[in-house]
Amino acid sequence: MSILIGGLFILIGLIQIYIAYRTFRKIKTSGGKDISPFMPLALYGGLAFGIILVAVGISAAVGSFGPF
Repeated sequence: MSILIGGLFILIGLIQIYIAYRTFRKIKTSGGKDISPFMPLALYGGLAFGIILVAVGISAAVGSFGPF
C-alpha cells in the first residue's frame, strides 16, 4: 500500500514540475509587460511543491513513514 501511495505522490509531483516548466517556457516565449510581477514566485513555488511531492513519494515508497 505504501508503494502505491508513494507512486501516486511521485506522479503528482512530476506532473506539477512539468506544468511549472511548461508555464515557464510559455511566459519566456510569449510573455510581455502584462505578465504579473508575482509570476516568478508562483513558478518557483510550483517547482518547490513538485520537488517536495516527489521526495515525499520516494520516502513513502521505501517505507520511511511506517506501515499504512
